[in-house]
Amino acid sequence: MELFDFEKIAAYQKARTYFSTINELIHKSSISPNMRDQLERAALSIPLNIAEGSGRISLKERRHFFTIARGSLYESWAILDIMNRRGNAVKTEEYQELYALAIEISKLLYAMIRNLNQRLQDLSL
Repeated sequence: MELFDFEKIAAYQKARTYFSTINELIHKSSISPNMRDQLERAALSIPLNIAEGSGRISLKERRHFFTIARGSLYESWAILDIMNRRGNAVKTEEYQELYALAIEISKLLYAMIRNLNQRLQDLSL
């Protein structure tokens, strides 16, 4: 079976897992509807922007979408951090697993962005 290019990207695969885990977490917890909606949208934005960016021809456009994905990761983590500090629905083990996964995704996205920056710089020489 042929895959879309983005399905082969480690950051996408991990972001998909991150979203699924968060989705399960928020639907079994008693957080406010507003916070649930914001967290779900931020977490979903990560794999969607990786997918959209991978479909762009322009290196600048790719970098733009990967940067948005990283920003959405940070946003979703900030929400989880606030939930954790409030004592809302995030068990310590889940929190630590999500934290490790978020750090890994962040590093992968940073490497992708840095690589695109280098390629753009090389093209401008």
